[in-house]
Amino acid sequence: MAGVSVPGSGGGGRSFDVNVNLTAFVDMMSCLLAFLMLTAIWNKMAKIDIEQVIPKVAPRQNDKDKPPKVSKIQLVVDQAGYVFNIKEGDTDREIAVLRRKPDGKLPTKELTEALSKMQAVLPKDEKGNKHKAVLLVGRDRVRYDDIVSTMDVCIGLQLTGISLGTDDAVPSLLAELRKRS
Repeated sequence: MAGVSVPGSGGGGRSFDVNVNLTAFVDMMSCLLAFLMLTAIWNKMAKIDIEQVIPKVAPRQNDKDKPPKVSKIQLVVDQAGYVFNIKEGDTDREIAVLRRKPDGKLPTKELTEALSKMQAVLPKDEKGNKHKAVLLVGRDRVRYDDIVSTMDVCIGLQLTGISLGTDDAVPSLLAELRKRS
């Protein structure tokens, strides 16, 4: 218990005496500190790192100085389902379409199988690790939980280099989707 006692001021005023229970105050502060530390850990664990795809104008190069073609997985989530491919340089290597199930859910099991096959086909990096980059595009009127479940599938396959893009990033996939609709 802590207390403050102030004698009365010169004009006959009453003395000022206050007692503060410090034990309850310290208990409350320790509970708040523990709560804040736990929520900080949960925020770190629930975080998904994504990158924004920003189109860049590449400088012109001679044919001799051309970099090797980079392979990447492009995945579009649409109201109809999934459309995805492997892109090597400027060419589409393989295009696949997975339609929604009759109950309206996305075929995440089939997506997992198809992405793991694509990942096995792609070249490994200089350290021998599997390909980890995927470009994810969510079309208009796609539900948020569809995007999150797709990201969960990607993370489950160690495709941790998730980039979010717009329709401008995947014109060939959108043309294929229109043909097959």
